Amino acid sequence: MKQILYITDHSITNPIFNSQGIPHIIALSNGGYKFSIVSFETKINYTSENFLILRKNLLNKNIHHHYIKIPSKSFTGGRLFYWISGFLCISKLCIQKRPNIIHTRSYPPTLIAILIKIIFRIKVVFDMRGIYVE
Repeated sequence: MKQILYITDHSITNPIFNSQGIPHIIALSNGGYKFSIVSFETKINYTSENFLILRKNLLNKNIHHHYIKIPSKSFTGGRLFYWISGFLCISKLCIQKRPNIIHTRSYPPTLIAILIKIIFRIKVVFDMRGIYVE
């Protein structure tokens, strides 16, 4: 069974990701792929009822969700904080879960994934639309 680590730079409550990406991931997981999702969440998102319900539904489908807490407001050095936090979280998941593929949804996660690829020798799939996994 292929383990896929899916990284999005938005919340899992993002309407497009929620309506297109998650159903696609669920269909692929029903087809034999094992998914873990990593998202970047502000306090407004990770404390919302919608977020908690969505995480529970993902877990019921055996899809594990990990999130990185980020500040709601921009600050000096915020982008560097975002990348370092993401790199550390995703490195830890690569050690624990040993994914075969890292699938990224946009440019910042792809930069993180390229560093991870160099270190862990994991294939990276970049998909700007974020819903196509091959």
